[in-house]
Amino acid sequence: MPTRTINLKLQIPRTEEGRKVRRVLWTTHDEVNKAVAEIEKMLLLCRGDSYYTVNAQGEEIEIKESQVKADALKVAREVQRKNGKKNQGSDA
Repeated sequence: MPTRTINLKLQIPRTEEGRKVRRVLWTTHDEVNKAVAEIEKMLLLCRGDSYYTVNAQGEEIEIKESQVKADALKVAREVQRKNGKKNQGSDA
């Protein structure tokens, strides 16, 4: 999956006044990263094919198509459950 990077340079005072701004910026950065990771995960599940990723140790691992399909089905069934439509439709 391609990586896109946007570099920003912000000059924030390292004083006590700048502390709140730094905390807010970091929280925003962290939440945006989490949201992007979730979107990427859903796109990979919708694609339904195997893919490669990097684990916590920095090693490249393959996520098999069978695992992707099982995870996608799990997500779909969870959404059905939340919407009150438990186990409707086929797994195909």
